[in-house]
Amino acid sequence: MRRIRTLAVCLTSAALLGAPLAFGPAAQAAEGCAKANVCLYSGKGGRGAIVWQGPLSQLRGSDITGITPSVQAKSVRTPLPAGEDCAVGLFPERDLGGEAKWANGPLTDLTAPGSTQPVTVASAYVDCG
Repeated sequence: MRRIRTLAVCLTSAALLGAPLAFGPAAQAAEGCAKANVCLYSGKGGRGAIVWQGPLSQLRGSDITGITPSVQAKSVRTPLPAGEDCAVGLFPERDLGGEAKWANGPLTDLTAPGSTQPVTVASAYVDCG
């Protein structure tokens, strides 16, 4: 009961002071990812630490053929514009090698359903059209 009162007091105080409220890793992760960037996360659903981020414009301009060092990710957030037929290809090997995982929405889980294993991302590019 004491915990509930303490939480209520903290929330009320924060609201009165105009402080932003953030709960859990998802809110923290979203704050660290720039609006126009593609961001890879250590957790599913855009949660956890951002393990890599880069501007979508850079991915569109040229392939990122070497993310050095490669990263382990479970989800990706993309700022792909609505209405465009575009997707971000994430490859496990340098120079766009290996079988790609594709992200064509604002948030895509990269791991298979029921799996907790992250995927390796060593290169990426944007495919439009």
